[in-house]
Amino acid sequence: MPGTSPGILLKQLNLLANALPAGYICIVQPIPTQMRKKLLFLAAVISSVTVFSQDFSNKGKDFWVGYGSHCDMYNGNGTLNATGGAQEMVLYFATEAITTVTVSIPALGFTQTYANIPANTVFETAPLPK
Repeated sequence: MPGTSPGILLKQLNLLANALPAGYICIVQPIPTQMRKKLLFLAAVISSVTVFSQDFSNKGKDFWVGYGSHCDMYNGNGTLNATGGAQEMVLYFATEAITTVTVSIPALGFTQTYANIPANTVFETAPLPK
């Protein structure tokens, strides 16, 4: 209660404890600082999980794929290998229905469409250009 001194609150709690039937115990203790921190942390984790959770499915129609620089793309002296090196990148698609996939690399002007991929299969594209 605002404006109430701690002594009055203790008297009120004692009256409450005396009003309890025999065999009941009334224990009022402040929450320790360490416990308070743990409860606050737990509340923050729970609220962030429920508020900012995401769907972990990889189903969809539009994806971006990164193809970063790798040591195999360079010559022994550190210059860029003109052919892009020996590594190859392919994409794998798992399907649940008959599917058409279009792979495009706008910077290279590359577009390839794979039509009528059977349902319930895993499809591998041809190696992508470098």
